[in-house]
Amino acid sequence: IMVLEKGGGEAGAAITAASAALADAGLELRDLTPGCHVIRADGQLLLDPGAGETARADASLLLAAMPTAQAVTLVAAEGAWSGAELAAAQQLALGGCAQLREAVRGALIEAAAAR
Repeated sequence: IMVLEKGGGEAGAAITAASAALADAGLELRDLTPGCHVIRADGQLLLDPGAGETARADASLLLAAMPTAQAVTLVAAEGAWSGAELAAAQQLALGGCAQLREAVRGALIEAAAAR
């Protein structure tokens, strides 16, 4: 995957794109695997931050999951997190992954129907 422009959240987008590409190529997958990036900036948790928000981050979490299978496939955390903050960031990322899965699934169905 080639990133043409860095604006924050590239790793999550790359994970999602790779999963979508594998599914689009016809590989049988247990589930789509979207990735989401959550940061803590100015005391707030932000899902899918932009470059300006990422620059202000004092902690970040990258999470990839298979929402239908209810399985987390990747967790990478940086910075100091309390247990409660990390749990909240994980839940935010899981919710984002579930939304992304549905969007990617819809795009794959639409692409397949157009062929």
